[in-house]
Amino acid sequence: MPNTWSRGGKILLAIFMMVAMTCAVVVFSGSGASAAVAHTPTVSAANGEYATAVGGCFSGPEQGRGDIKVTFYNFPAPGGGNTVWYYNGPENGQVNEAFYQSTAGQPTPLVVSEWISGAYSLSVTWNGGSMPATSVSVPDCTNGNGSPPPPAISSVVGMAATPSGNGYLLVSSNGAVSAHGDAVSYGDMSATALNKPIVGMAPTADGKGYWLDASDGGIFSFGDAQFYGSMGGSHLNQPMVGMASTPGGHGYWTVAADGGIFSFGDAAFHGSMGSSHLNQPVDGMAVDMVTGGYWLVASDGGIFAFNAPFYGSTGNLHLNQPIIQMEASPSGNGYRFAASDGGVFSFNLPFEGSLGSNPPPDPIAGMAAHSSDGYWLVEQNGTVHNFGSAPAV
Repeated sequence: MPNTWSRGGKILLAIFMMVAMTCAVVVFSGSGASAAVAHTPTVSAANGEYATAVGGCFSGPEQGRGDIKVTFYNFPAPGGGNTVWYYNGPENGQVNEAFYQSTAGQPTPLVVSEWISGAYSLSVTWNGGSMPATSVSVPDCTNGNGSPPPPAISSVVGMAATPSGNGYLLVSSNGAVSAHGDAVSYGDMSATALNKPIVGMAPTADGKGYWLDASDGGIFSFGDAQFYGSMGGSHLNQPMVGMASTPGGHGYWTVAADGGIFSFGDAAFHGSMGSSHLNQPVDGMAVDMVTGGYWLVASDGGIFAFNAPFYGSTGNLHLNQPIIQMEASPSGNGYRFAASDGGVFSFNLPFEGSLGSNPPPDPIAGMAAHSSDGYWLVEQNGTVHNFGSAPAV
């Protein structure tokens, strides 16, 4: 199975929008393009899907980035399994977006941002079938001078609370770490060119160090956090989406989007979902501080418990927005998870409020536990919301 991240790219999930459709289609279109594309053909696939193709350029802070946007309309891959699309041209690439299946009439956009230009052939394959290739032409997004674009704006991707509960750390996709309250920054990766973006962080037990986890499995240690190994440089079926440290702080787990678990240091492997079919990809994990086991949460709120009690999930419910992260009570007697619109779901723990009825301007990117009756949510822009016993710091 190919790696899910294309060279130099990033995947952005656009907002779902309801569209009434009488047939199943797949649409390729440009996102926020500042230049038009002349070629927009339509082809028919063997099982009735259709495709058009458009590419374009980003404007503003990401001026110079080529853009191809993929939208799946009612696209359950025949035979199940993973859906993989490829773009072949001056710079070949592929994205294996497992479990990326939309419900009837509801489009599911996927954007891949590359520093690319030129004519490409795009194709989609799945277990037992494929869609004929269609063409897309991405303009020269550097205005012909070949100069690279300015760095993309980094967004917050995670947070971690201090042992006292009087502060927290925020980490951004470029590896920048900011400290708030009684938290202390022991360094970050913001001045280093990363192969892939940072997707999460985990603190040491005493709060005097932390690890950062990149989507390619690379691990970066700061403060008293010891390096116990990583998956950096190894082939991954799916990108890493988060990590968690052991109760004693002498090891850590990393989790991939397919539910694969990788254990380092004194982190015990209790099982994973890496070889199982999932309805939706895994987005995060949390540790049971009592048993030393862990929970995984999928974007539909499905929970997978390993050497940890199962308290419930939203896997069989319709959610307005996907789940993005979870946290567990320090006492180990329950967990919560949050959706990108700020909705919070509590299991065997008090519900202390959410933003679900009044979503914030930016999507929620992470959450952290303060105690059994408190937690924080953080937006991608770094705005933090406190609930229950969690203080505003």
